[in-house]
Amino acid sequence: MNQCPNCGYVLPSPRAPIGEGTRAAERKKKLNQNELAIGKILCESEQPLTVKQVQGILYEKGIKRQRRREKTPSGGWNYQQVQVTLSMLLGTKAKTISMTKSREYVDEDQYRHANPIPHYYMTPEQKERFKEIQFRQGQISLSTIRLHRKCPRCGAII
Repeated sequence: MNQCPNCGYVLPSPRAPIGEGTRAAERKKKLNQNELAIGKILCESEQPLTVKQVQGILYEKGIKRQRRREKTPSGGWNYQQVQVTLSMLLGTKAKTISMTKSREYVDEDQYRHANPIPHYYMTPEQKERFKEIQFRQGQISLSTIRLHRKCPRCGAII
């Protein structure tokens, strides 16, 4: 819903600006196995990584992607799947990872690009928070979850 039913205030669009992750990640209560695997790579890394570097480490370590309703992971990782997973980690309320600053622009063919290429990393505090989430099998603590959106003008729950 893009408009408050109480006061008519128009809420921001569902697509988040670059560097904020996806809006769907705000409602996540638990990290899945794919997000935990990529988070572990960033947690172990000492330097910021690009999407291609994360994808390379996944292939190098032989980590498979878990598809829906699969008991054991058996899928491969493509660039977009790694990018979406990183974006979901970036957008969680637990602030699991960070991204270097980038500027987004649209070219003449209406494709979105970022300049310079964003790098993903974890601060020491984020590493500790991620290890706690990993210890709870991906469960994000209830204090960091926002279940409903509130209208910034009237405060109505949407």
